[in-house]
Amino acid sequence: PPRSTLFPYTTLFRSDGAYFVFSIAAGHPWDLKWKEIAARSTVYVLTVVPTSLLHSLFHFAPGNLAIVNGAFYFLLPVLQYFVACALVWRTRPELFGFLALQFALVLCLSFGFPTEIYLAPGFLWICLFLIATNRSGGFLFYCSYVALIFCHELTIFSALLVALLGYRSAGERSALAQIGRAHV
Repeated sequence: PPRSTLFPYTTLFRSDGAYFVFSIAAGHPWDLKWKEIAARSTVYVLTVVPTSLLHSLFHFAPGNLAIVNGAFYFLLPVLQYFVACALVWRTRPELFGFLALQFALVLCLSFGFPTEIYLAPGFLWICLFLIATNRSGGFLFYCSYVALIFCHELTIFSALLVALLGYRSAGERSALAQIGRAHV
């Protein structure tokens, strides 16, 4: 390709997203890539499926397909960031610093390349903030927890931490409820 158009192609083929885009363009992304890494099903559902749907409607050229797929990778963490902020902005504003630092570091450390692990921290923060604000146990918590587990096989350690903290928090709430009933 001409030198002026080289950047999108080199970006596409240096990232984890390169094969994802290829598998979408080839038409059978689950069979070509994802059935071998089912531990990353969250990424498949949240990035590959929407990209595949848009590709089936608009028949993107490979460079544009990479842009659409990358947009899902980069917009999802922004959405996660806003959800996490909404969870703590009134009750635990001191937690914003951790969230902002993590978000900035992930943006810098990913070097602009899509990768499956890029989505995991957002789900982790949502789970942790729901625990910190005594709201674990609802739909958002369980959806985020399952999404965390299936982002990447390395997130199992984060998922175990969330399970431990969630269990501990539920035990503390149960003990407080029993104390409250005993005084009534």
